[in-house]
Order: sequence, then structure tokens, then C-alpha cells
Amino acid sequence: MPSRTGRAGTLIVGIVVAVAIGGAVFVADQVIRPATPASIDRHAARQFVSADLQEFDDEKSVTVLTRVENERSLPSPRGGIVTALECEAGANWTSGSFPLEIDAAPILALHLSTPPWRDLQLGDTGPDVRALQSELERLGKTVSSDGVVGDQTVRALEALLGTKRESRSEPVLARDSFVWLPSQSVTIADCTKHLGDRVTAEEPLVSLGVSAAGFQLGSIPEGLLPGIRELEIGTVIVPVGEDNSIVDEMSISMLTADPTVEASIASGGEIELTGTLRLAEPIFILAVPAGSLIGAGTDNSCVSDGSKMFPVEIVGSTLGTTLVRPRSPDSVPERVEILDAESRRTCA
Repeated sequence: MPSRTGRAGTLIVGIVVAVAIGGAVFVADQVIRPATPASIDRHAARQFVSADLQEFDDEKSVTVLTRVENERSLPSPRGGIVTALECEAGANWTSGSFPLEIDAAPILALHLSTPPWRDLQLGDTGPDVRALQSELERLGKTVSSDGVVGDQTVRALEALLGTKRESRSEPVLARDSFVWLPSQSVTIADCTKHLGDRVTAEEPLVSLGVSAAGFQLGSIPEGLLPGIRELEIGTVIVPVGEDNSIVDEMSISMLTADPTVEASIASGGEIELTGTLRLAEPIFILAVPAGSLIGAGTDNSCVSDGSKMFPVEIVGSTLGTTLVRPRSPDSVPERVEILDAESRRTCA
């Protein structure tokens, strides 16, 4: 019969073995059981990143097509002897100047958006009158563009010409008193006539060579943000029209004066240039991680700072970062929370 001491020893050994086995099972369970991913662990530490406003001009590289006009010349408005002439290859004739005289009479260089075709008399009306008034106003003269040759137009012209009519029956502006310029400034390629030459009406005075008549964007990049845009080519930045063209004379003059563009135009033919198109007024955006955007692909996207939703508009993306514009400039988060896929379904 076993002694009490023997039974007690056996009991103690059994307890020790049971405890050891239980501990081993617990340790094995902790080693073998996989860690719960933070993305589905509702109690994991929340992640935030700062959200700072930055300027965004939606810059895109574009192709620019240039319409090139063939060589043209400026005809003499009247016949006679050239008694004064400012002519040199590469020099400019500008609207409002007097670059030559014929029979000692100063000849005005004048740009009109509507080519002139008649003498203008007091009381005349029409597009050519309005074009004259617009140019007089641009040249700093006081005149209203009402399309009627009135006393104010007469005084503005007399101030420009430096002379007054001898009688009211004389033309306010005689067609043979000025050379029409196709733009506000033209560059002379060659002098067809020289000082002392006899010239007949409509005979070429100077040659202008080839020139750019306008610039047009080629293929328009997709996804452009709405807004007024500007185009940069070489060292020049000019506004772009709603039809994606550049036709105003000041912009064309600025572009054609750029050495790169000028050299391309001189080569003739259809010209294709590369430029940069951007918003004239940058907008403010947030660059946020893709994992912070809620409702992506819907019309109601937003981000959260952990306690409040902020409606945003997606404007682009780059390298895992989403560019968004706050829908309200007064509602901008200082930080955004990175969320799991389930939490990013809707902004509701």
C-alpha cells in the first residue's frame, strides 16, 4: 500500500506537468496565430497626414500651329517723288508714325482692323469708321467709338495729323494720305523704293517678307480644368482665347519677336511649335494620399480629419497622391485621415 508521502509526490508531479503543457499550448497559440492587420483592426492606432494648401496651375505641354502668310508688300497711297523715307531691313513701321513723304507731303502709317476703301467725310458711318475710332483711341486720342465721323473724330484726327482742314468739304481722312498697315507694327524685309525715286499709286514701297497671321493650339489635352488660360512659348507668355487661338495683334507681335519663333517663321511653310498651357490664375489644392479619399469615382468625394467630412473635387493624381480642390475655400482640413477600404466607400 503506497504511503501518503508517495501519493502526494505523484499529485505534485501531475500538477507540474499539466501546468507545463498548458503554458506550452498558450505560447504556441500566440506564436502561430497571425497578427490582425491594422487595416481591419478597428482598435489599431489611427493614421493622419498633414494637409497643406498649395498652388496648382494645371500646366500641360501642347503643340502650337502657326499660320504663316506669304511675302507681302505695302503699296504707295499716291504717286510722286519720294522726298523722305525711313526704310531699313529689319526696322519697324508702327501705326501712328510718319515713315515717308511723297512730294514733301507727310504720309501717315495707320493700322485699321477694317481695310480702308474710301475717303472719310463728316457724317460717314460704317465699320471702317469704327475701326478708325478704335485705333485713334488706342493711340491716346479722345474719341468715342460710335461708328460716326463727328466733330470729336475730326479733332482727334487733326491732333494726330498735326494739320487742319481748310474747308468742311475736304475729306476728314483722304485715302491717299496714309499707308495702311496690316498690324499695329510691321517689320520691313526689303526696301523696294528709295529716297528720290518716283513712285506711282499702288506701286510697292517696301516688302514685309513672311509673317505669322495667328497661332492655334493643336490637340487639346483632356481633362483641362475650366478657367482662363495662358500660353508660354520661348520667353513669351500670352493669353489664349476661348477657342484656343491667339489672334490679337499684340500677342502675335510678342510671339513673333521671340528669337525661336522668329527663326521658325523665317523658314516658311506650316510651322509646329511646342508650348506650355496653364491657368492664368492658379487655384489652391491639397495633395492627399489616395487612402484618405472617400467616395473616389463619384460626384461626392471628400476627405476626413477624423471628426468632420470636407467635400472636395478631384483635379488630378500623381505617384499615389491625389490632387483635390476643396469645394469651399472656407472649409479646408489641416490634416486628413488614412482609412481602410470599407470606410472610404461614401461620404455619408
